[in-house]
Amino acid sequence: MAFGGDVWQWHQDCGTWINDDMMPEPRAMNVAIFLDDVNQFNGPIMFFPGSQKRRVLKAEHDLTTTSYPLWTIDNQLIRQLGERAGGREG
Repeated sequence: MAFGGDVWQWHQDCGTWINDDMMPEPRAMNVAIFLDDVNQFNGPIMFFPGSQKRRVLKAEHDLTTTSYPLWTIDNQLIRQLGERAGGREG
């Protein structure tokens, strides 16, 4: 769910790599191969077009929601990125 997802808050993996893993530069990526069609009901990931140009976004360190620390992004910033990307029609 958009702002009340189960245990997956909005985040950038790169934020954790830099802040927790001390990666000096964002030169890594995740790769996923989806075996089923991805749609709005089962979509495992969402990208905001152009958000990579902002580099690492301001985030808060969540130490309680999941079993591991995660740098989560404020819902207002997520709304702004979504609107800039065209919202539901984008």
